[in-house]
Amino acid sequence: MLLRDLVILFGALTYKWLFGPLHGEPSAASKFNTLAQIVFCLAVVARAAFGGPPGGVLVIALGALATVTTAVSGIDYVLTYSRRAAAVSRARSGATG
Repeated sequence: MLLRDLVILFGALTYKWLFGPLHGEPSAASKFNTLAQIVFCLAVVARAAFGGPPGGVLVIALGALATVTTAVSGIDYVLTYSRRAAAVSRARSGATG
């Protein structure tokens, strides 16, 4: 999960350095990922405090959901900003050529 945030951080810094100001907005996938991570954290705390199903089935399922949504939102950010960078690059090429 930390890797996704590092990819976003270094991608944003690279975009700003190569293409200029970055106008970022959270995507729907990112918002859902945040929700999944919060629910997962709450489930872990609740399981530690109150016990839960044997083997922590709910916690494992929520952890898997948080992991999958992290990957999906990370890929979404990479694709979205790669497309934006390509569009800026094409616009610059057209303006100079």
